[in-house]
Amino acid sequence: LRLWSTIRVCCGAQMSQSWRKELAPNSSVACTSFSSPGSKHSSSIDTCSSLNISAVEHQLMQTYLYQAMHKRVPLLGKASKRDGDLTGTYCETCNENVKKYSLGHNDRCVGVRDFGSMKRWNKPCD
Repeated sequence: LRLWSTIRVCCGAQMSQSWRKELAPNSSVACTSFSSPGSKHSSSIDTCSSLNISAVEHQLMQTYLYQAMHKRVPLLGKASKRDGDLTGTYCETCNENVKKYSLGHNDRCVGVRDFGSMKRWNKPCD
């Protein structure tokens, strides 16, 4: 499940808040500090920025557990309940859309026709 945990932190509607803020500085995230060196926030930025997220997603999809269980336990095939199925490029597309549209926590990041008109879950920090 290490690969799935990485997907959860670096991809999807419920990705790490600090990684989301790194991708899209104007996105709506909970009001917390993101820049403390050595904090768990900076470690998720370090982890996610050093990854080829599509390779991690593809590796997960090739595991025995994923292949045996993702149809029986659909959440194993998604980054979160708010996300679509992993495809091998889902996370890359999601992260690109977070950047492009400054999507916030719980905003769907793939499969939305008009990101500009979607209901947002979060309000920006003051």
